[in-house]
Amino acid sequence: MRERFLAGEDVTDGVRPEVLLSWYRCRDDYAVDPFQERAPSARQHEPSQLLEEKVVVSELAGVAKSIEADVEALGALVAVTDGRGGILAAWGDRSTLRQAEEANLTARFAWSEQGAGTNGMGTALMSEGPIIIRGPEHWCAGFHDWDCAGVAVRDPVGRAPLGALDVSSPKGPLPNSVLSVLRKAQQTIETGLRDHAVQTLRDLAAVYWEEERASRGPLAAADTGGRLLLANADARQYLGIVRPERPRDLAAEVPQLHAALRQAVERAHSDGTWVGVAQLVIPGRGEMPISFRPAVRDSRLVGMLLGVPGQDPDAETLMTAEAAGAPAQLGRLVGLQGDRMVLVSAEEIRSAEADGSYVWLDTDRGRLRVPERGMAALEQRLRGHAFLRVHRHYLVNPRRVKEMVPGSSGSIWLVLDVPGSPPVPVARRRAAEVRRLLAFP
Repeated sequence: MRERFLAGEDVTDGVRPEVLLSWYRCRDDYAVDPFQERAPSARQHEPSQLLEEKVVVSELAGVAKSIEADVEALGALVAVTDGRGGILAAWGDRSTLRQAEEANLTARFAWSEQGAGTNGMGTALMSEGPIIIRGPEHWCAGFHDWDCAGVAVRDPVGRAPLGALDVSSPKGPLPNSVLSVLRKAQQTIETGLRDHAVQTLRDLAAVYWEEERASRGPLAAADTGGRLLLANADARQYLGIVRPERPRDLAAEVPQLHAALRQAVERAHSDGTWVGVAQLVIPGRGEMPISFRPAVRDSRLVGMLLGVPGQDPDAETLMTAEAAGAPAQLGRLVGLQGDRMVLVSAEEIRSAEADGSYVWLDTDRGRLRVPERGMAALEQRLRGHAFLRVHRHYLVNPRRVKEMVPGSSGSIWLVLDVPGSPPVPVARRRAAEVRRLLAFP
């Protein structure tokens, strides 16, 4: 079935749904080489961990050590990863550990699906429960001799993965009982996280309301995971929050706000009196200064308070809009048209298409080539403008979509708002999500 899938055939049965979805991600989203034999290095792709991630990783390491003898008896290994699939440590059968080194199944290597295709720990990070990937279910041919079982531990509020536990063996099929061990570890750790999160949110709300009663002007509160949870009327006006009942929407509209909050939390963990200021671009408001102060309860950091900067001489410049990766205020990009350079705003871009290593923009000023190679860089630059990745090769501006038409074999096409503009294909597995996001029935 894998060979048929690689040959481009439609595969709808004979493969477990969770494995098939992973194959689609590996082929259409990540372009992972199916003949890869080793995982790539994770050294250059490890952002610093938040406290919650460090706690989870420590607890997973404890579980790993507690089952090490049982894993060794199976001729297997047990590994712990961070929330991005980077292996932090592995224990178990010595000969298996030596064999694992040949596939880079060891510390400092990336076992996310983006790095190593369908595999126990990487696919677990994309799943809610434990999963076993057996032999040729692995996307990469180099791992077909292995059985790998994994489970992810997730943040109780946003469900983002904080770490994963993996059991892998090249010496025979793993017993299904491994799934019960992984599920128990997941449930135990996540129960503790939920209890801690509930108490932390209560403490954050208490700090926020005390501050709100004692001060005037804009005030908002975010948890240590970077989610904006509370905001008064002045803060909603200052930050341009359209839906008062859901202030956390702002974090999705301003991606660099999450980065600023993450950086602020890291600084506040080491200094509870720290104060920082960031210049961030707010949609419809332009570049705005925002202050960040620790919210502390019983000598414990429970979140961050956001407001308007005062005259504190010790306030640290946290980041600027440019340093935070925000688009320029006008959202302009440079496109090449022959030997000319053309500046276009995000609103003028209808879609983007990857053609090999080149990326082309379909714009109101004609077809332009992006100077940088690869779609990933462009997608990152357009994050703040709500562009949709509808296909491995296409980004589309949802504000320029006029209609949706059916294609063959359940596929769909997006018709844009300019006559003669080429329609944009939507990958079959993305069709339902695109319909929902564009509010098509």
